[in-house]
Amino acid sequence: MKIFFPIGAFFPCQIGGQASAVHWHVSALARENIECDVFTTMYGIAPGHITSDKITPSDYGNVYYAVNALSFKSLLSLYGQIKKADLIHLSGIFNIPSTLSLIMWALLLSRKPLVASVHGELSADALRFSRWKKQPTLFLYRILYKKMLFHTTSDKETEDVTDFFNGCRTLQVPNLMYPADPVSAVKKKQFLFMGRIHEIKALHKFIDALALSKLFKNSEFVFDIAGSHEERHEDYFQELKKLIIDLDLDHKVKFSGHITGDEKETKYAESWFLVLPSESENFGNVVVEALNQGTPVLASLGTPWSVLEKYRCGIHTSNAPENLAEYIDKIITMDSRVYDEYCHNAGTLVNEKFNIKTQISVWTETYKQLSSAKQQI
Repeated sequence: MKIFFPIGAFFPCQIGGQASAVHWHVSALARENIECDVFTTMYGIAPGHITSDKITPSDYGNVYYAVNALSFKSLLSLYGQIKKADLIHLSGIFNIPSTLSLIMWALLLSRKPLVASVHGELSADALRFSRWKKQPTLFLYRILYKKMLFHTTSDKETEDVTDFFNGCRTLQVPNLMYPADPVSAVKKKQFLFMGRIHEIKALHKFIDALALSKLFKNSEFVFDIAGSHEERHEDYFQELKKLIIDLDLDHKVKFSGHITGDEKETKYAESWFLVLPSESENFGNVVVEALNQGTPVLASLGTPWSVLEKYRCGIHTSNAPENLAEYIDKIITMDSRVYDEYCHNAGTLVNEKFNIKTQISVWTETYKQLSSAKQQI
C-alpha cells in the first residue's frame, strides 16, 4: 500500500507540531511495510539542508520539497504522487499542499480514499485568524466532506468538526510519537513554554498571572519562553515584551528563541513545569514531549489535556490570570514527594497512551479498511 501525505511543513522543519507528528507517523508506517510519499515546502528549513524541487528517497518513501508549490514542476510532481497513491492523507486543512491535493483529488481522482487531519484548524479560535482567506477552501470542504474521513485528536476537536460538517465521518486518535531518549538533567526552578509565539497561545495571560502571583517575584523561579514568531505576529511579540517590562518582570522572564534536537530535550528535562495556557489547542505535541522527559504540565481548559489530572502528572485548569496565579503559587510550594510522583507519572502516561510503537495499529487497520472499501465509507 502507498499513502500520500501533503503537508505545509515537514522534517527537518522543527516549527509547529505537525511536521514532527507526520514524520513520526510515516516512519512508523514504514515499519509496518506501508510506503509513504510526502509533498511539502521548504518552510522552516535552512537553505542547503535539503535538495529542493526534486524527489528525495527516504526510508519511508519519496519526499518532494517545493520552493514554490504553485510552480508547474511542483504541480506536476504533486499530481504524479497522488496518482500513484492508494490513499491520500491531508495533514492540515489550509496549507497550500493540502489544498492543491484536495482540488486535484476532487477533479480527477476522487475514487481514492481521502483522510483529512484537522490539526485544530476548525476551532472557533483558530478560524478568527485570516478568516476570509480560508473561505474558498472551506467552501470546497463543504461540497466534498461526505466523501472523506476526518481525523481528530480530542473530544473537543471531534465536536468542532461535526458541528462544522454535519453528518461527517470522524476517527479520533491522539497524535502519537517516538519517545526521545530520557535526558539526565538537574531540575531548575523554571516554568517553560515551548512552541510558536502566537496570540492563541495566550502567553500574555500567563505573564499577567506571574505578576498576580503572591510568590513568583520573590522566588527562585523564572519563566523561559522557548520559541519563535512569524513576521506577521511581530506586533504580538512586541506587546509581550512591553507587558513584561510594564509588570517589572524583565529579570524573571526570558526569551530563549527557537531550539531543537538535544537542546530541546534537555530544556524539557531541566524544567520544573511546562505551561500551555492556550485559548485553543487541538492536541499539543509539546505536552507529550515534556511528559516524556519527566516534566509535569500546566495546561489550560482550551487544551484537551484533562488526562493530566487522572494520571496525577499535571494540572488542567482555566487560563484566567487570577486562576493561573493561584496554581503558580501551588506549584512553587508543592511538596517534594508530590512533585516527584508527578514526574514519575508523566512517563507512565506517555508509555500507555502516546507511544507510536504500540499504538500505530489503529492507523494501519484504518488505512486497510479504507483502501479495501474504495471510498464506500
